[in-house]
Amino acid sequence: MAHKSPSQETVKLSNGKRILVMPNKTWEYEDTINLKETSHNEYDSIMVSYFTTIFKEPSTISDEVYVPKGHYIKLIDINSSFIEVSYNNKKIGFINSYSTEVDNEIIKKLQNLTFIKHKEKGRKLVINNILIDKINSAGLVSFYIDWFNLSDKTIKYIYFTVLPYNAVGDIVKCDVKKHSLFTGKVTGPIVSDKSETSLWEGVWYNNTIRCIKLTKVKVIYTDNSSYTYVNELPKIISETFKNNCK
Repeated sequence: MAHKSPSQETVKLSNGKRILVMPNKTWEYEDTINLKETSHNEYDSIMVSYFTTIFKEPSTISDEVYVPKGHYIKLIDINSSFIEVSYNNKKIGFINSYSTEVDNEIIKKLQNLTFIKHKEKGRKLVINNILIDKINSAGLVSFYIDWFNLSDKTIKYIYFTVLPYNAVGDIVKCDVKKHSLFTGKVTGPIVSDKSETSLWEGVWYNNTIRCIKLTKVKVIYTDNSSYTYVNELPKIISETFKNNCK
């Protein structure tokens, strides 16, 4: 039996066949939907509904990508906030990992697969994304970093140093405090195999900022050992990292 969202209507035709009428007034035979369902693993795909929003980039301010309602998208990879998806075997964008359409068990499975993939590459720390969260009407910029601790140690403190860039690739400054470089601090404990999203609000006043570039990461563990990434930053950047400053 096809899954039907509350906003879809099932109609029986005179020939006995049943169709699903979508909210946008398009329709599809119910048995066709059933065939689609049986050809997909319920644990790695979801059906696009009226409530599904697919973003071109892993950001809620990104452009949206259209996929017909009732069709399936495959869940590929996950960072803390977004799941990368494909359609017809082509990567097309991202959905919010907090979406009610994605079961918690699916989230856990994707995270475990992602952790294994990065650990096989010897990574103890992974940066998934650095994205602008919002720019308010006064030009005040907030941003966040999605990251994983995959070491066998607990993190006590971690420091992310970043620079803001405009749309033509130039470093810009805060219009008020005149600084460009910013270091954001996260206080632990952050245990191993933990996914994190760290947000810093009101960092710069400058409405021309379009992307944030990571320049240094310093990690201090609870045993007081530490490690600083500068030249090795490319080694801890995830393959799903989407940022024009990369």
